[in-house]
Amino acid sequence: MTLQSSHPTVFRQILSKLELSSDEFEDAVAVSAVDLENNALGDDQSQSTVYTNPNALEDADAGNYLNRNQGRDTFLKARIGEGIDDQLATMKKDAVCDCKTVVSAAKEANTMTAYINNLLNYPDEIGVLWRTVRILKDKTLNSNELATSNKEEIATLNGIELITSSMSSFPNHEGLNMLGIKTLGNLAFNNNDNRARIGQKNGVDVVLDAMSVFIKKVDLCGCGCVTLTNIAHTDDNNKRIIVNRGGLEKILDAMQEFVDDFDLQKKAVWSILTISAEPSCARRCASSGCVGAILAAMLNFSSDASICYFSIWALCNICAGGGEVCVFM
Repeated sequence: MTLQSSHPTVFRQILSKLELSSDEFEDAVAVSAVDLENNALGDDQSQSTVYTNPNALEDADAGNYLNRNQGRDTFLKARIGEGIDDQLATMKKDAVCDCKTVVSAAKEANTMTAYINNLLNYPDEIGVLWRTVRILKDKTLNSNELATSNKEEIATLNGIELITSSMSSFPNHEGLNMLGIKTLGNLAFNNNDNRARIGQKNGVDVVLDAMSVFIKKVDLCGCGCVTLTNIAHTDDNNKRIIVNRGGLEKILDAMQEFVDDFDLQKKAVWSILTISAEPSCARRCASSGCVGAILAAMLNFSSDASICYFSIWALCNICAGGGEVCVFM
């Protein structure tokens, strides 16, 4: 059995990623198989991700079958990279679970319970998770009456814990983490109870972890700063949690990584000014290098009134943290 016949959906997804037709793929594999035949295979055959057990085949055919499947594996890894094992596993799960059908059923029911049950019942299905979290993000946007009701119901159904758990389970999945960060930000916005619960239920940690893993992704880091702002707003305990978990350093890392990005700098400064409203956090802002980062943002974007306004506000908060802060100014 070949990959084409055993997992046709996976095979089509791979070809699409490679931008190859079936014929082009087979021609390339034929070349790889010839190269394999000229080298000793060794006893360890576990390295092939495409190979399926050929015990039912005759010995001679089994050898040829193994060569050809290893040829496919070599070719795929060369084109996609060594991450093919994880990508194949993820795509196979999508094919087996039929994630779109699962999510479509929840959309048809269109209740928070149906969406939260997806997170609860399919914790290992990345296709179900990111599609469901995307819906929750949209359902909690803004502060109209429906969104406010959805936020409260999601929290009651332990949705916050399930979102953070999903993000923790797939720390390297950019899409899920981006959507999770936005959803947590929406849930915290203008909702003190959710804000406190996010701080208590690992919400800060998953946001900071994602910012660390995807430090080269400006959009994700920017969303992370906004969500940290929403989590910290009016909640001094969350401000301290963010600081104690290394949140200031993550914000400063993003500012240094994207020093010329106006949007990121503005969101980061806003996050710092929110966190620095708590006295002990203000002192940490000063000792962590936030003053220099804020001044740099002001100098780099001196023609923009909004970033200068937020920067001055942040500096005022930091100064208000105590007399000893002045030595950093």
